[in-house]
Amino acid sequence: MIRPRTFFLVALVALLLLDVVTTTQALSLGFLEGNPVMQTIATAPALHTVLKVSFAGIVAILAGLTDRIHPAGGDCVVCSAVAFYCLPAASNLYQMAGII
Repeated sequence: MIRPRTFFLVALVALLLLDVVTTTQALSLGFLEGNPVMQTIATAPALHTVLKVSFAGIVAILAGLTDRIHPAGGDCVVCSAVAFYCLPAASNLYQMAGII
């Protein structure tokens, strides 16, 4: 049986990669990156991917450290990251659909 943490980490990586793909596509259509910190990074898809996957690794490490404070507390860390990263990809898809 798959552990919830594993499921959520896989979901996080999928959302992060979806963010990279949709951001790259949106930029190619003439949209602008809304995050000033990411403006330069988002124009280089390989760098953008490395950054996002590194973030997933950091979340996994923090989840493990959080488990030392409270059993299964790390699941909350990973779940929070998943919840947050639903937003960028959804926003990109929403804007590219021409709704805005």
